[in-house]
Amino acid sequence: MFEKRFLIFKATETFLNQTISDRHVSTENLIQFDKDTQTASYLFDEDIVNFLEDIRRKGNLVTHYHKQKDEWKAGHDNRMEIGREKFTILEEFINKNHTLKDKFSPYLKFRKWNWGMILPFK
Repeated sequence: MFEKRFLIFKATETFLNQTISDRHVSTENLIQFDKDTQTASYLFDEDIVNFLEDIRRKGNLVTHYHKQKDEWKAGHDNRMEIGREKFTILEEFINKNHTLKDKFSPYLKFRKWNWGMILPFK
């Protein structure tokens, strides 16, 4: 079960890192995240399932905001508000990325995090 859970952890980490780096969510990345995490409800309790669903929902919002960007006119009334909402979501993704190891740790039984290496309990 460790391997299956670890794949979902890595998919989440990858998705968050890509989103933070690119400052948007491509449709392809969102589809890949959905595909990679679709079995989470069978492998994790509701805390992780809800965590992943929150990421997915907010990723959809960022995708929507990014697609609308090209349609905005310079004086569009909602432009600043939508920009702030996108920024807030990206900040939240940064925070989720920082706490990701701790969030998944009880399910993966990490003994030690050291220089990016993961050592499971035996």
